[in-house]
Amino acid sequence: MPMKQFEYSKFRADDSSGNPLVGGKLYTYVSGDTSTNLTTWTDAAKTSVNTNPIVLNSRGEAEIWFESDMEVRLENSSGVLQWTMTGIPPNATPSVSGVFNLVQNNSFEENSTEITNWVKVEFTGGTVAIDTSDSNHGLQSLKFTGTASTGGGSCTSAKFPVEPLTGYMTQFAYKSSSVSTLNTVQVKWYNSVGVNISTSTVYTEGAANPTSYSTYYRAAYSPVSAVQAEIVLIGVNTGGTTTTGTTNFDNILVSDQGSIVQKAVTAPVNYLEVASSSTGNDVQIKPNGTDTNSGIDLVGKGTGKVSIDGLEASQFLRSDADDTSTSR
Repeated sequence: MPMKQFEYSKFRADDSSGNPLVGGKLYTYVSGDTSTNLTTWTDAAKTSVNTNPIVLNSRGEAEIWFESDMEVRLENSSGVLQWTMTGIPPNATPSVSGVFNLVQNNSFEENSTEITNWVKVEFTGGTVAIDTSDSNHGLQSLKFTGTASTGGGSCTSAKFPVEPLTGYMTQFAYKSSSVSTLNTVQVKWYNSVGVNISTSTVYTEGAANPTSYSTYYRAAYSPVSAVQAEIVLIGVNTGGTTTTGTTNFDNILVSDQGSIVQKAVTAPVNYLEVASSSTGNDVQIKPNGTDTNSGIDLVGKGTGKVSIDGLEASQFLRSDADDTSTSR
C-alpha cells in the first residue's frame, strides 16, 4: 500500500492568533471510528511510529506519514479542541488550521541560510534571503531587499499538483518598509507537459503596502488543462514608485478548498460539519462541538443578501433542530 505524507514537508498548525500551536496534540483515528487509533509514522520507510496523540514541536510541526483513510482531532497543549477532520484519504495533505496547504516550506523554516524548495531570482543590486530576525509565523521569513532602481527580486515555489477548473485560495502575510514599493503575488499554471499556460496575478500593490505584517486571502482559478502550479512572490518589484527598501513575506498557503477560508477564534469549541449521504438521503451541513445547542448564522457582506435557491432569507421559513418552523 503506498505511503503518503500528511503534508508536503511537515504537518503544521497555528493557534487562534496565528502563532505555532506549540505542544498541540493531534489524535489520529481510523476513518469513521474514533475508538480505534490509526498508526502513523515519522518517515516513509515506517522505521519509527508516531505517538498518539502526536505532540507538535516548538514550531507547531510534526512529520506524519500514513497509508489509509483517517480521522483526526487537534487539541492545544491544554486539551482544548481546535478542530476535527474526517475521511482524509492518504493522498490528501491537510495542514494549517484544517486547510489543505500545497506549498512546501511555506513559512521558510527549513533552513536558516538556504530557501529550500523555492527558486530565487535577484534583480540587479537586489537580494532575496532568509530573515532570521523578523517573522509573522515561526522564526523566519523571506526578505526582499532593493538597493537600486531595479528593485529586489522574485522567489518561486516548488510546483504542486492541481485540478483543472478548480478554485484555490491563496493566503500570505507580508510587510514593506515603504507603502510605495511594488509587491506582487502570482500563481502560474502548467499543463501535463510542463508548459506554462497562464498566470493569475492574485495580488499587486504599489501605493498602500502595510508596514507591519498583514494577512491577505485571494482566490485563483485553474484553467482547463492545468495539472500543476507554482506560487511566485515578487518583492520590491521593478516599476514601483520606490525600488529601494525591503519587503518580507511569510506563511504562504495555497488551499485546495476552493474559495472557503476558515477563520480561527479564541478557544473554539464548535465547528461546521459536512456529512455525506447514502442513496436516497440528503447531504447535511450542521454545527457540531461541545455546546449542547449551536446554530448556523449565515451573514452577507455589506448590503449583500443570503439566498437559497434564489430566495432571500426573509422569504423562507426558519427550521430549528426540533423541526419547529417559524416565519422569518
